[in-house]
Amino acid sequence: MHSISLAIISRTGGGVRRPNRILWSACQNRLSLLSNYFDDTNNNTISKSSINSSYGNNNNKRYFASSSNHHQVVGAKNVYFSYGNNDQHPILEDVDFSIQQGAKVTIMGQNGAGKSSLLKLVNKSFRPDTGQIITRPGEKIATAMQTMPMSCRELTVENFFREQLLNMNNDQQKLEQFEVEAKISKALNAVLLGDVSNPNERIIKSFSGGQQARLLLAAALIQEPTILLLDEPTNNLDEDGLWHLQSLIQETDQTCLVISHDEDFLNTFTDQVLYLDIHSKKIETYDGDYFFVKSEISKRIKRENAQNALLLKKARAKKDQAGKFAGKGGGLRKVAKTMRGAAAEMEAAVVGVRKEDVALRDFTIPFGHYDVSSGPLLSIGQVSSYGRSSKMEHPVIVRKQDRVQVIGPNGIGKTTFLDMIVAGTAPGVKLADDATVGYYRQDFTNFSFDDTVIKCLEEASQHKHTMQEIRKTAASFLLRGRDVMSQQVKTLSEGQKGLLSLSCLYLQEPSILIMDEPTNHINFRHLPALAQAVKSFAGGVLLVSHDYHFVEDVGVETVIDMGKELE
Repeated sequence: MHSISLAIISRTGGGVRRPNRILWSACQNRLSLLSNYFDDTNNNTISKSSINSSYGNNNNKRYFASSSNHHQVVGAKNVYFSYGNNDQHPILEDVDFSIQQGAKVTIMGQNGAGKSSLLKLVNKSFRPDTGQIITRPGEKIATAMQTMPMSCRELTVENFFREQLLNMNNDQQKLEQFEVEAKISKALNAVLLGDVSNPNERIIKSFSGGQQARLLLAAALIQEPTILLLDEPTNNLDEDGLWHLQSLIQETDQTCLVISHDEDFLNTFTDQVLYLDIHSKKIETYDGDYFFVKSEISKRIKRENAQNALLLKKARAKKDQAGKFAGKGGGLRKVAKTMRGAAAEMEAAVVGVRKEDVALRDFTIPFGHYDVSSGPLLSIGQVSSYGRSSKMEHPVIVRKQDRVQVIGPNGIGKTTFLDMIVAGTAPGVKLADDATVGYYRQDFTNFSFDDTVIKCLEEASQHKHTMQEIRKTAASFLLRGRDVMSQQVKTLSEGQKGLLSLSCLYLQEPSILIMDEPTNHINFRHLPALAQAVKSFAGGVLLVSHDYHFVEDVGVETVIDMGKELE
């Protein structure tokens, strides 16, 4: 029997995950579930040091994962890729990189830099315009997608997983029913959804956002990959799910490529970073943990810009001297020519100007009209979801400048409750008659995905702003240029959809904000500005968020615990 020595990690304030004894009771079962999917048969022990080693220690630079065979499994050679085959707007230009077996790789870059596109190039969903994405023969790639595809939301759990099994190879069509059921049960147990009943009847859209995130991970695991691609896997996960996911990545010997805005999460396992520079369209490779690499990138940018400034200064001086000598004739003209050549060489040596990823500037969401004499913005006297309802012992009143958070475990129905409030169908909940609701939906389904960006902005404005003001607002949320304005919503990255949602909230001028996981897809560099905007909003705020930093920063004072209310 294997000995187990571990610390249970949960998210706490201050950006550090500390041991949490409460979760101990479920650990041994979960460790065995994780090992079912990976070949760690030689050592099933999780040590305290392996989990805690990277927290609070940015100098702990870990390199490639402990695989005994460090051969390349994925690489790129001279890759050029443009979205929609539009050469005028390239995503990647002349890119090379190499990923070794067992590496835990973070893909880093600004919203719109092409992080999700890179994963799709690796899993062959996209093809490069030129160059090659090279995968070692025999490798199996599976992707845990960022969001549940619309085409899957009406499927039963069983049919959803059958589609994933068919992705493996044609032989899977010959699986007997009992074999399919066994594989589905194994996958659900591996992501803590073993209690799902009637998978042949339960519809995907009936699951909460956090549960759907786990289903997406299970859909990848059921394909038994050797290379696992994870696109924003922490979105909507509660503490339990987050701990489980990071343990899975840490303990497997398989190769993992991960996109996430959760820096603390990334630092628990990262040993390599692929940095996508949105300005140069290049990919740079760094070895080390996430915080170390982030620091190195910042230092490198400052160092290169300083070198550029020195070279340009010297080049100008050479040109000035050359101009003086050229007018004096004789042999000095040759000297002047030599100086101009030296100046040209200096200018050629200037590295392409690099910039830190752009961050949102501070902004204020305008407060819409509201007659205070009509009563509170929102009165919540009852909690409801999934056919269950319970009157609250202590009703919550939301007035101007109140900040209220709705909490509860994945699957309790937080999003459903918010939807009911906005639709006016939540029993025991009253919204002020003249209140204007600004609703930030975590899945962005308030947009028609076939609409263009500019059409969504115009609808949010409702003729309150000129076209120039609308475009200026969009630009302030980093949605710039005619090309972006004419793009369909479905072509935007999830991060850009988040910025579009914020633009629309600004144009709506609401009197109350209802926000469902607003930090999920937003670049971490934008979060301080977003938190300050929500904190300074003159109206009321009703919020669902698993981001404890954000919740603290916006000044939440009242909490509605749906788990307790519906007991």
